[in-house]
Amino acid sequence: MKRIPRLLAFALTVFLILYSCSTEKEGVEKNLESCYSNTEIQSIFFNGESREYILYIPDSYDGVSTIPLVLNFHGFGES
Repeated sequence: MKRIPRLLAFALTVFLILYSCSTEKEGVEKNLESCYSNTEIQSIFFNGESREYILYIPDSYDGVSTIPLVLNFHGFGES
């Protein structure tokens, strides 16, 4: 009897992982400027390819104090 709940939990987990990896969703706004006024799309040329990245600086940053740098890498989906 314990085997069925475990199998169901495993199947649900696999389904949720695969569902979250799906491609673009309809109706999702991709324009960052509509969400954050302080974002810039930058590009860098590296290893023969042009790469784009998004630079976001919080409104609370004063330009003097140190704040953490957060990097968010995406792969395979090229998003």
